[in-house]
Amino acid sequence: MKRLFFIFLFLFHSWGYGIEIKISILGIFKPKAIRVLNQENHQVYEIRIGGQNQILVNGKNQIFFTLESSLPLELSVPSKIKRSYVGKILISNQSGILQIVNQIEIEDYIKSVVNSEIGAAPLEALKTQAVLARSKAYEAIMKSGKKAYHLTDLTDSQVYKGFEAVTKKSSRAAAETEGEVLWFEGKIPEIFYASTCAGGTVLPKDVWGKNSPGYEAVPCGYCTQSPHYQNWKWEVSLQELEKIFNVSHLKHIEVQSSDSFGRVLILSLVFEDGVRRVLKAEDFRIIIGRYYRKWGLVKSSFFSIVELQDKLVFVGKGLGHGVGLCQYGAKEMAFLGWDYQKILNYYYPKMTIGQWEVK
Repeated sequence: MKRLFFIFLFLFHSWGYGIEIKISILGIFKPKAIRVLNQENHQVYEIRIGGQNQILVNGKNQIFFTLESSLPLELSVPSKIKRSYVGKILISNQSGILQIVNQIEIEDYIKSVVNSEIGAAPLEALKTQAVLARSKAYEAIMKSGKKAYHLTDLTDSQVYKGFEAVTKKSSRAAAETEGEVLWFEGKIPEIFYASTCAGGTVLPKDVWGKNSPGYEAVPCGYCTQSPHYQNWKWEVSLQELEKIFNVSHLKHIEVQSSDSFGRVLILSLVFEDGVRRVLKAEDFRIIIGRYYRKWGLVKSSFFSIVELQDKLVFVGKGLGHGVGLCQYGAKEMAFLGWDYQKILNYYYPKMTIGQWEVK
């Protein structure tokens, strides 16, 4: 236990702390029961859904459960997952599901997100990720209002795997960029990044139709070593697509427009009577992912469509929406000797790096 405590102190000692962020964790499992172990005193809490918006904590009804410890708290969702978290754990009953929130100081959070998001990488790539993760965290805090949490632990926010994801290298990346965020015209902009752009990044308005200022589409020839760069395929029948989109008499799907790098922006669903239904390629990806509850089918909108009788074959490359930093591109840049400032300036040329402050 002493050795664990000293490792914990080494990984989490830092300066300039004080601002906390709230992260909704483990929500993907829709937990109705969870086990919490306080490693400091070995106290175990069995928590499950109770009646009338209450929770049962070791058999006793409560409205709310909160716990904080000097050592990471171990949380286990039965038959699903076990993870540990520093900071404070807050648990409540939200419509019959346990809402679990980890309240944690931002710099501690960054140390985990860096490795959770980008994985093994040179230090300068990790520092790049640290600045982006911190920017996204502060941006979320500034606009969260009265929400119970600021971000989730999933890719809809940024991946956060708790204490186990913290390494000496991710801690160093956070420490050497402490407090640094991206700025655009006096504000922290919306922060986007993705795994593998496969040739070039794309503007937010071309992906989601919303104007997020500060972005520029840039070419990227640095992510060719990504395992997601090579061609992937997804096959689907027209009959299955009709079920997915709740339509009938679908004839085929056409690419209506692409960007200068070849990424599909707009698709047309073409029906036998000649009627067309237009939708954004990113919306198509999301609809497919939600229908199958699997997000790795249409990995990106960098694809072409091949028709084989009554079947469509999507052949593509890359992973993610392609806005902002290309994580595999950043890794290669770091291998080539680029520092994190140069990497950030490449992918976000209109933004500047500076210390966090309330403006």
